[in-house]
Amino acid sequence: EVGYVGRDVESMVRDLVEAAISLVRDEELIRVRERAVEAAEDRLAELLKNGSGTRGFGLSSANSSAPRLSESDRDKFRAQLRAGTLDDEIVEVEVQDSNLMFVRNFSGQGLEEMGVNLQDLFKGFPGQSRTRKRKAPVPEALKLLEAEESAKLIDQDRVNRDALKRAENDGIIFLDEIDKIASRE
Repeated sequence: EVGYVGRDVESMVRDLVEAAISLVRDEELIRVRERAVEAAEDRLAELLKNGSGTRGFGLSSANSSAPRLSESDRDKFRAQLRAGTLDDEIVEVEVQDSNLMFVRNFSGQGLEEMGVNLQDLFKGFPGQSRTRKRKAPVPEALKLLEAEESAKLIDQDRVNRDALKRAENDGIIFLDEIDKIASRE
């Protein structure tokens, strides 16, 4: 930006790496989407089968006591799900409680001078990865479960390594009038 003052190189590099991580993570989400959708549909079917919903979705009574859904029941569920006949169903799902997400919003320009990444400070903090039960309509529950399954399928360490490599090899930071900020030595 023209006339943008006050950013140090370290914060610009951090922003570049965060952008690379976001880019690589989005690519990975696209890559695992199909498997995540299938896993989310299976979990949703199991929840409805086990009585977590307000009504059943038409499983045969012979299979209702089975620990896992049969392939025919799974196909029947998917057909009903895609036809929209289960959209009014309310289901109770366990979701990750993200009560520390506010930290990400404050880690921008205002706290750059602190030199401490608050998210790293809270890593491993007791209670960070709690789950809570939430009642939601089937389409919303499917999206929640799909996001959770996608996160399980992504290797975050590999995402971080690939993103760092991209930032190092392909990232560009333009410093205008560097002669005015460089020391004489």
